[in-house]
Amino acid sequence: MRWFYREWRFVGQEHIPARGPVLLIGNHPNDIPDVLCGYLATPRRVLYVATVTGATSAISQAVYRGLGVIPVARVRDARRIRAQGLDAAAMNASALRRVVELLQAGEIVGVFPEGGVHEGPSLGVFRSGVAQMALNCCVDGAVTDVKIVTFGVQYDAARTPRSDVTVVISAPFSLNHWLAEHSESRVNIALSLRDYMRVVLLSVTRNSSTWASATARDRLCAIIGALESGDDASPVVSAARVQPMCARAADAAEWRDGALRPLVDEIATAVERARGSATSSRDVARVCAAARVPHVVPEWPSLLLLLLATPLGLFGLLVHGPLFLTIWKRAVCSTKDHTEWVARAFVRGLYLMLLWYAVLGSIIAVGLYTTAHSALWAVPLVMLLPKLGDLAVSWRDAVNAERLRHRVMRWSAADRATLCTTASALRAAWHSYQTSSVVKASV
Repeated sequence: MRWFYREWRFVGQEHIPARGPVLLIGNHPNDIPDVLCGYLATPRRVLYVATVTGATSAISQAVYRGLGVIPVARVRDARRIRAQGLDAAAMNASALRRVVELLQAGEIVGVFPEGGVHEGPSLGVFRSGVAQMALNCCVDGAVTDVKIVTFGVQYDAARTPRSDVTVVISAPFSLNHWLAEHSESRVNIALSLRDYMRVVLLSVTRNSSTWASATARDRLCAIIGALESGDDASPVVSAARVQPMCARAADAAEWRDGALRPLVDEIATAVERARGSATSSRDVARVCAAARVPHVVPEWPSLLLLLLATPLGLFGLLVHGPLFLTIWKRAVCSTKDHTEWVARAFVRGLYLMLLWYAVLGSIIAVGLYTTAHSALWAVPLVMLLPKLGDLAVSWRDAVNAERLRHRVMRWSAADRATLCTTASALRAAWHSYQTSSVVKASV
């Protein structure tokens, strides 16, 4: 995650209970990174429900067993599963029993109710199985109560290296309390619970009616997040806070001809001119701060640490950089389905990186042996290589931040003043939009 994404932050981690059974539900727009975000959201162990077709090799099957993954069979994979001599119905029944056992033991069970990776401007349709898992625990009396928590993974640019990720976690709700307020039949209550779970997950994810609206939403979210950031929230966290209203604004009929769009487009053009990303709240904040836009609080790297880390950063890039580039190029070229790019980079990249470390370790060991030193010293040196990779990407990000600042500072005074004026106008237009939205909602 650290090598592919520049930063990932969590909002609301305190909402995940420190103990007791939890059903953790997330959106699934980007394959493996979504799974890792669920793992990283809590120090507690997370046991995922996942499709059995994800474990086709001996290595992936061993990983499933090691992580305690609960395999299930999807309807669309029935033919492939039958060809492998597996009984899909028996597998799913066993998975349901296993979920009840784990929740009864007070564990966290993670699930993606969309049934697989879903690429779209909005959250996908939920499968009813996730509600059935929860109901089997409470309706059948197997578990006293289950807390249901949703986590929304929000990407600045899901398949762009060195972009940012924000994970927003909702407040938990008690399944027993929810059931006490609903008295439908078993079938209807499963559908109602499924729909309620989707509503809660919608509140922490980015959703739009069309791809065009989604593009406008992400730009608006990044720019407003940067302009509304402060000492209590970084631009990334601020963007997560304002995203629901940004989504409504970008979906509104008046977006095309309203006051917000031309101002957003002008700031986005300025950010891209500085070679930043218009969908990154961090890049927008840095460009605005470098142009002296008032009340913008960016996050700049420490120049002293940047200088001190330069030798190790350069060495780390020399060791890791060519392989990083090779892994990404191979992932992109190996499939036409761009939703698989990141997953292929992560999985194949892990194998290639371990192989590369083994080669480097052998070279170091031979070098130590030929110079009359113990070859065992190669072991701790190789163990430090991943940290060297961390340092390399952090150092490169810091260098890029400084380059972006200097590009903006080389702009003419008139260009910087224009950006300041536009940012002030957008702030005023945004506050006006917020006020009008509140008035309409109250009416």
